Amino acid sequence: MERKRIAIDRKLLSALHELSETSGRRLDKLLNQALRDFLKSQGQPVSVEDALKESTRRIPANDTHPGKVIKRRR
Repeated sequence: MERKRIAIDRKLLSALHELSETSGRRLDKLLNQALRDFLKSQGQPVSVEDALKESTRRIPANDTHPGKVIKRRR
């Protein structure tokens, strides 16, 4: 796992530490989950697999239309 430094407001960090202690979960796990949830709520892929799935959904050829008959030319 890659490490990065970020600045977090003191009040927010204090609340996160308290939540970490009361829930018994590690602070980094709480932050990872919160960031994943935020990315999903913004419609951004979290992983490469998610990005690939989303890119294939944007191609109209992959959409299925029930009841629609496609005629082939001879």
